[in-house]
Amino acid sequence: MLGFTHEELINNYAPYIKEAAKRRGESEAELLVQLKNYYDGFCFDANAQVKLYSPWDINQFFDSIAPDAEPGQIPEFKPFWMDSSNAADALKEFLSKRQIDFNELCSLKYHDIELDSDELTTPVDFAQVKILPLLAESGYLTIKGIVSQTDESVRYRCGLPNTAVLKKFDYVLKTHIQDKIKLKPAKVSAVKAALGKALEQGNISQVCKNLNELLCELPYDIYLNANEALYRTLIANWIRDVASNVREETFNYKGRSDIELVKGNNAYVFELKLIHNITENDAKRSYQSKYRLIKAAAQQISNNGYAVNPHTDGLPVTAVVLVISNKRRCIAAWLKFDAHSASCGRLSTINLFNKYNAAQAQINSANQTANSVV
Repeated sequence: MLGFTHEELINNYAPYIKEAAKRRGESEAELLVQLKNYYDGFCFDANAQVKLYSPWDINQFFDSIAPDAEPGQIPEFKPFWMDSSNAADALKEFLSKRQIDFNELCSLKYHDIELDSDELTTPVDFAQVKILPLLAESGYLTIKGIVSQTDESVRYRCGLPNTAVLKKFDYVLKTHIQDKIKLKPAKVSAVKAALGKALEQGNISQVCKNLNELLCELPYDIYLNANEALYRTLIANWIRDVASNVREETFNYKGRSDIELVKGNNAYVFELKLIHNITENDAKRSYQSKYRLIKAAAQQISNNGYAVNPHTDGLPVTAVVLVISNKRRCIAAWLKFDAHSASCGRLSTINLFNKYNAAQAQINSANQTANSVV
């Protein structure tokens, strides 16, 4: 009734799996990995043991190679069930009518949360429903494990079940942002077009300026308690409109990169660093340490091998560090580098490194004077 186990999928869809793999030009093992990533992961088991594939997604995926289908069709991965359930429109409507912590929503893309069994099973009035139980009831969140258990209640670890749900959840967040932005649609389109052109040309200074144009047009309530996940979601969604193969939090054997993408003949890996409460008189962190932050991010990209992930298809990879000022709600500085050269820039929105540069100049001048005396 609720889904197929992995064994049921293999046993009952064997001819379809074989034909789908053939038409897509991949092995059956590769196809099964993608089917699992896209459509598996739903759990309705109180013991958090049994994971299920969405039956509607599986049947729709194989529908193009059914006996009565037009010959030669190639099965495509799409969020079939989420499209048919109206869950996206319902969530968009809910978000538009309530004050929601947008950071919490963005964090769900990257981190699981905890819910008690009562929150997952007790019906509530729609006017009083909270966002997390609603996401669980509408299929966005599912059980992933048990955190703790007593005679009265069970506390579950919950999260997005698979790629199909993630893509639709991302779509809801994206459209919610678009509805909030103050710029007219034509202006937004022009800024995004300029963003795409800048990425194609490798002009990171212009990329940052275009992103800041969009960031500064969002109302303050989007930025309440802003965290890195919020900025990552905003930037990735805008880039997704103008580039291909955009990935967030891509894992490898050492860590996970923030954003990776392909534009034209260039592949990029972005690392974001967030600085809180930056002012000219900020005494909590020296300008030298803020400068070291951007260098540490660059070292993180190199040490963790973010630029050698296989989906870059052998393209040259440009690494980019973005330093974001949470106080100004914009990109404050950037660093771009590859195997042959490096460049960095500072945007006019905030003079983040002026004191460091001035202090460094004084040190250099003093050294030169001392050397000349000697």
